[in-house]
Amino acid sequence: MGNEADAASAIKEALAVGVGDDIEGDALAGSRSDAGPASHAPGTTETPPPNQGADHNHLSKEAAMRSMRAGGPGATGLGAGAEPLAPVRRARSTVPPVVRQILREVLLLGSMYVVYSIGRIYAARHSVSAYDNAHRLIGWERDLGLPSEAALQHSFLQAPHLVQVANAYYAYVHFPLTALVLVWLSLRRPAAYKWVRSTLMALTGLALVGHTVFPLAPPRMLPNLGWVDTGIRFGQSVYGPNSDSGMANQFAAMPSLHVGWAALVAIAMITVTRSRWRWLWLLHSVTTFAVVVVTANHYWLDGLVALTLLTCCLLLASARRTRSPRPASWAEPTPDHNHFKGVSPCRRGNLFRPAHPAPSTLPTSNDRLQDPTSMAEP
Repeated sequence: MGNEADAASAIKEALAVGVGDDIEGDALAGSRSDAGPASHAPGTTETPPPNQGADHNHLSKEAAMRSMRAGGPGATGLGAGAEPLAPVRRARSTVPPVVRQILREVLLLGSMYVVYSIGRIYAARHSVSAYDNAHRLIGWERDLGLPSEAALQHSFLQAPHLVQVANAYYAYVHFPLTALVLVWLSLRRPAAYKWVRSTLMALTGLALVGHTVFPLAPPRMLPNLGWVDTGIRFGQSVYGPNSDSGMANQFAAMPSLHVGWAALVAIAMITVTRSRWRWLWLLHSVTTFAVVVVTANHYWLDGLVALTLLTCCLLLASARRTRSPRPASWAEPTPDHNHFKGVSPCRRGNLFRPAHPAPSTLPTSNDRLQDPTSMAEP
């Protein structure tokens, strides 16, 4: 009872000087302690040391930390019995990979269209040189002994329905089919799609250079030499009545992108597919070449130059793939370590041994019986 009275008196005095929180904890701890220094005399108080409150706070923090690590009652840390905090995950993009790939391809095609538009503006300012180049190219074809495109066209004009089919093929097959093949390759053959896309862009870039350096009027713009604009005659023209109408560069005849793209599509589909019908893709390339000549949109040399440029692009792409390591999709399969779970180390080696090992060179029992010298003592 005397100790409790002394503790109560000490608490009152501590509250009077403004340090009640720190001293109160020490006084209550002293009142519950049985083993300690001699009790103070009644009516006397003991002044606490100056740093006693700070030491008490420091010890309280250490005790709290130990309680958090140990998972004690009321602990909110990561000790035993406490729920671990959820790991902070890095924020991921909400855009699916397919959408990002489509956006990237759209940007690439948009860049090509911007360059193409610039070439169209340049070619429109050089229409005179485009007609001069046309007459010059016709002379080159005569020197090379190539057949006349006008004579071939007039033979097809005897069957108007064939010419209408050719006009539709020229207008509605070239770009849509190329786009569909690229989409299919990107989804089903991503490794092949990369080199096809790169080859297509390289060929188109070289063609744009040719369109700018050598603007060329197509045969349909030379009616005085015997050609007929089949698109205008049958109401299927995609360009318009004059060279300034439409969005396309009508002086971009050399080289022919129709022929180059069709040949690339045929080569790509024959290479990446294994069907026995894949060789029919060659018909697309041959048909496109015939269509651009019959419709008087290109000369023979336009298609031949396009095929030459495509060959150069394919050779460069092949050399680049040869120097670079093969993609993961083309790599040889490696052993799956999960397949060895539960298999003893001795049997793991047998899995990679040939099914029919080479015969042993050691003599058998039959050999020893036939050769008595093999049983002789050394």
